[in-house]
Amino acid sequence: MPYCQNCGAELGTEGNFCARCGQKINADKLSETTSTGPGDMSSPPASSGPAVSPAPVGPALQYIRSAYKHRNVWRIAFIISLVIFIPLCIFLLVLYSNTSNKLDETSLALDKSQQQVASLQVDLSATRQTLAEKQLNLAETQQNLASTITDRDSYKLQLSDTRATLLKTQTDLSDTQQDLNTMTGDRDSYKAQLAASQTNVASLQKQVDTVNGLLSTAQAELSNATSTLSGLGITLYSSKNCIDVKLEDNASAKNPAWKELTAFLAQDKTEDHTYIKGEYDCSQFSRDLHNNAEAAGIRAAEVQVRFEGELTGHALNAFLTSDYGLVYIDCTNSPDTIAHVKKGKEYRAVDITGYNITFSNITNDTWWENLLSYGIAYYYLPQTLSLWGDEELVTSAIRIYW
Repeated sequence: MPYCQNCGAELGTEGNFCARCGQKINADKLSETTSTGPGDMSSPPASSGPAVSPAPVGPALQYIRSAYKHRNVWRIAFIISLVIFIPLCIFLLVLYSNTSNKLDETSLALDKSQQQVASLQVDLSATRQTLAEKQLNLAETQQNLASTITDRDSYKLQLSDTRATLLKTQTDLSDTQQDLNTMTGDRDSYKAQLAASQTNVASLQKQVDTVNGLLSTAQAELSNATSTLSGLGITLYSSKNCIDVKLEDNASAKNPAWKELTAFLAQDKTEDHTYIKGEYDCSQFSRDLHNNAEAAGIRAAEVQVRFEGELTGHALNAFLTSDYGLVYIDCTNSPDTIAHVKKGKEYRAVDITGYNITFSNITNDTWWENLLSYGIAYYYLPQTLSLWGDEELVTSAIRIYW
């Protein structure tokens, strides 16, 4: 007979728990003792483990133990059946009641769930349709994204190029700003120069106006002088129009005073040239004296004189002095002489170094006509066609080249 390993009580052949202590029966560890008589059933097998104090039992279990001991198996089985059946019925009744309620609740929940499922199916269908649309949109979005990525990469390249261009532009702008600053400084300088120039222009304009006024006056005087000179047999020409010799003018040359002129003549040695007819004659003498005077800053003119009844003329020079007026200098012979050149009068010349030449003398026709009576020797040109050969040439025309 097997015994409980926990409390040592005898165990039945059926059941998985000890009827005494409720210990679960382990079939592998059951201990079984063979009994030959009823007296032997009271002695449980010895336990190798520590002694276990018996658990307290109720009246029902005590009765079962007593019946068990007296081999009242049917009674014990009936009691056990009652003990098991009654709670089981109660349990099944309660379980049925709960199950029925739960079944109703479950049915209601199932209907509700079916409704929800139907609704969910509708939503699922709509969701699937929406998902299909979203997938299409996603595909389009992916295509757009790919295109956008391509555009982005292109824009990145453009941005890189733009940045490089911007950097170059900034450098150019900096250079331009420096150039602008330089130009601004130059502009201010030019403004100042322009203002000064405008002031100078205004001043020059005033001077021009003054010069124009003087020029108008001079032109009027020149017109009067031309008329006067025309009456005296004098014609004025430009030195550029002289075809006999080449005259060189100095634009800065000025009209001298008599002393200034005589000082120049004293140091000039044109008169020392040798006279060679047809090669170096009066024309070359007058040319060299003219050019030397202009080079020295003294305004000079070449004069060509024609004589009455003569085929040839004579060349000399003229100077417009500030104190003696118009004087004629003849340097063909040495020394230099001052000549009396006047239409209808004899051509005569006097040494300027041997006599006291005054303004009243050289401008007085009587003085020129009576030189011998004053004891003054003079130079004259004889008439080549004269029967006597010693008659003086008389001036018929005078050409002055300034």
